Amino acid sequence: MRARQVPLRASRQRQRGVAAIEFAMVLTLMLLILLSIVGYGAIFWAQQQLSGAAGEGARAGLQAQYAGQPDVQAIACDAAVNVFGPGSKVECNRTAAPFACAWTAADGSAVGCMSVVLRYDVTQWPLLRSFQSLLDLASRGGQASLIPQTLSARATIQITQEPL
Repeated sequence: MRARQVPLRASRQRQRGVAAIEFAMVLTLMLLILLSIVGYGAIFWAQQQLSGAAGEGARAGLQAQYAGQPDVQAIACDAAVNVFGPGSKVECNRTAAPFACAWTAADGSAVGCMSVVLRYDVTQWPLLRSFQSLLDLASRGGQASLIPQTLSARATIQITQEPL
């Protein structure tokens, strides 16, 4: 029996259609990977900014303590939140009181510390909201825990040299 021969032109046209489908599938996958990298990079950047702001707040609290200002914690929180500018939704622990540090002075007595704790609700950031939507679409809604709901950072600093 003789094999049926397909004209060369028809074979090429069929292959063009297959190549277009393969390209669309690969392009979709590559865009998903690219957007994932950008989204997670944004989360890591936001966490780094939050940590830096907590450190700035702790340094401002130390300076306020040495200047003899009355509400050191509020000054520290104001300095930390001001890193993000007006209207930011970063929360700070304004009412925390100084506490005994985990370490002691050279003579073994307790010294005072303060902490600046910042929190940010990730769902308030539009870029991460769209990234969450993309992840839900890609995973059919099953991987909501891939993105944290809240980012937080803590900076603790010793504010007194003398015992409490």
